[in-house]
Amino acid sequence: METGTMLGNIKCETTVRNMNIFSNNNSTLVAAALGDSNIKIWDLRNLKEIKTLSGHTDYCNIVQVYNYNIVSGADDNTVKFWDWRMDGNQALIKSYRPTTAEEGVYSLMRDETTLVCGFGNGKFEIWKDLP
Repeated sequence: METGTMLGNIKCETTVRNMNIFSNNNSTLVAAALGDSNIKIWDLRNLKEIKTLSGHTDYCNIVQVYNYNIVSGADDNTVKFWDWRMDGNQALIKSYRPTTAEEGVYSLMRDETTLVCGFGNGKFEIWKDLP
């Protein structure tokens, strides 16, 4: 079986639950939803961590990137919107607690105007007018 060329690897101290790759200027970045409730961002050119986003209080299950925003969902039943370019608490734009979320937020999909969230209880919600 033919495979590609491995460029390197990154070691996390916790479970990597989901990842999303994106570009910024001349960099290729990856955002990872982690089992320690954080989101970490690495620059894939040099495999260096460039940012940690903290705000969830339970496992972070899913992360999606749209332009400069990261949307994350976690077992704390919240969906958070981040501007990953900002530092510290300023990075968190908005936090939502979906009305039907029970047993965690496990899937997200976003475009310019709509966000769809799937939950551990088998339900999902559709939202408009996002940050």
